[in-house]
Amino acid sequence: LGVGALIAFFLIFDKDFQTSLTYRAKEFIALIGMGLVMIPIIFFHSTPELLNYFRLMVVVGTGALILCADNNTFLGTFLSSKLLVYVGLMSYSLYLLHQPLFAFLRIGSISEPATSSYLMMMAITFIAAYFSLKVEHFFRDHQKISSKKFISVLIFSLTVCLASGLVFTQTY
Repeated sequence: LGVGALIAFFLIFDKDFQTSLTYRAKEFIALIGMGLVMIPIIFFHSTPELLNYFRLMVVVGTGALILCADNNTFLGTFLSSKLLVYVGLMSYSLYLLHQPLFAFLRIGSISEPATSSYLMMMAITFIAAYFSLKVEHFFRDHQKISSKKFISVLIFSLTVCLASGLVFTQTY
């Protein structure tokens, strides 16, 4: 987060930086950045003692991508494709949904679930994240739902959650 902010400040003060780089230089720096991001993904499990170096590589690589991967570079065009952007929009929902879904899969299985079960749960996670994104977009559209309606739905939802928590945690 801090590196991205520093790059933003740098680009505000040096507006000509990106235009001063040649196409090949931008492409090379972006490619190095993507490599720095991919190396920890590939080698993460084989060398856990290098975790801090891997984190640094991802931060530096992402900074290089932010700085140089614009729409004029191959990587910039690839990373801004509609499919990858849509998966990026779904990423927070994917992050929130995958853990409980995979936990329930493991809890509900007598032994370690099969690979096919994990793949099926991945598909279910993506479908649930897709619908979650649709709901999010609906609530963000101020023409479809007013602030008053949103607050009403929010208060109702919180009331239902609190009431169900009180009812279902009672021991007799």
